[in-house]
Amino acid sequence: MSDDLVERLREVSFEKHQEAWGRLDGGQDLTIGAMLAEQAADRIEELEAKLGDSLVVAEAKLNDQTHLIEQLFALLDIKEQKDDGRYFHPNIIRSSRALDAEKLEEILVGLRRSVTEYNKPKE
Repeated sequence: MSDDLVERLREVSFEKHQEAWGRLDGGQDLTIGAMLAEQAADRIEELEAKLGDSLVVAEAKLNDQTHLIEQLFALLDIKEQKDDGRYFHPNIIRSSRALDAEKLEEILVGLRRSVTEYNKPKE
């Protein structure tokens, strides 16, 4: 949408400059309108460039955080077998407070879900 807007602003600017040239009074008001249209188009492009850069940085941070969370779950998911044949998780996160343990469980479930959803193929 903004590409269309920028293109239209540039067209209007050109049209107003052309129209101003044909007037005996120099078309000062048309020239001012053309300059404003050109400035608006420049500003839109400038803001889009900044937004694009911000999105790239945000996506890189999200990818880094997702990778770190995946590494955390890879460690937590490790299972080893004891000599007697039973399995255990050598890496755990725990709390001696029951309410905090429940909150930790909710947080871990939410993190695992968000990482799983993030890694789903985009449709």
